[in-house]
Amino acid sequence: MFIPDNETLAKVEVLADLESDVEQLMATHESKRILWFPSELLAPAPDTDPDEHVKMLRERARGISMPARVALALNTLT
Repeated sequence: MFIPDNETLAKVEVLADLESDVEQLMATHESKRILWFPSELLAPAPDTDPDEHVKMLRERARGISMPARVALALNTLT
């Protein structure tokens, strides 16, 4: 059986003490946040052909290096 040392128990106690504050702060944050999705930034205009729009986006992205594309994709997701 694992018996935690005093340092670990102290850390657990601090985290337990902060739990209600964190829950309150998270609730406040979630009530104020504005959700957005990458598709909102890249969506075609209402009067545009969606296939043509995608074709134009791919053409514009052609000059972007693969590492830069990966960084953009990951940063957009996170």
